[in-house]
Amino acid sequence: WVTPSQPHLFLEENASGAVIPGGIDICLVDAGACQDSNRRIFFEWLGIKKCDQGEVCRMIMECYTPFKGRTLEQSVQDLVYLFQTRHNGDIKSVDKIQLMRASPFESQFSCLKELYIVERGKTTIISKYAGYRTSNMPVLHHRYLKEFRRLGKESEFVDWACSRLKISTQPRLVDERHCLTKEFNFLAANAAGDLLLLLRDHFDRYSEQLNSKWPFTRCLKTAI
Repeated sequence: WVTPSQPHLFLEENASGAVIPGGIDICLVDAGACQDSNRRIFFEWLGIKKCDQGEVCRMIMECYTPFKGRTLEQSVQDLVYLFQTRHNGDIKSVDKIQLMRASPFESQFSCLKELYIVERGKTTIISKYAGYRTSNMPVLHHRYLKEFRRLGKESEFVDWACSRLKISTQPRLVDERHCLTKEFNFLAANAAGDLLLLLRDHFDRYSEQLNSKWPFTRCLKTAI
């Protein structure tokens, strides 16, 4: 029981099918009560509004900026909600979320720009070397992809994660400062052949970094 003045009190509204994650400071009026038209009029008279997806997204992000600690299951729910409401409730800071790594880095949360995705049924340079701690290729925990697979949205999620969240399916060879990454150094030292095959097979991805005419961005070409 809460008073109508309780912060973040909303009417149950699930038109999008997105389930509000557990562990965030939000109260929903009982769904059965909301279905009664007279009671719903009364709730609205009290000033209780429909659940605002944008507000829920902002509350989710408050758990990560700064990071306040989430369980893996809560984190999966957070990501699913942000994905399902990406057209209605997307927010600019969504790329500040942190997600859990897979083994051997399990139980560690990471920034998105550090994470990689290994798609089901695909053998990639990431899947080949992610198990080496020195490779600096932490993979997104399988529990996230398992949930999107259950929802029939795995490929859509991977596309969104790469385009919006900047998670990658291929090694990052230079960073935002145009410096060589730990991933590049690992491959150059331990798997030069695979590195050259990577550049050959995904040249469209790396060509801009290789063909840059600016001196301070030529480090990749020089290193190769």
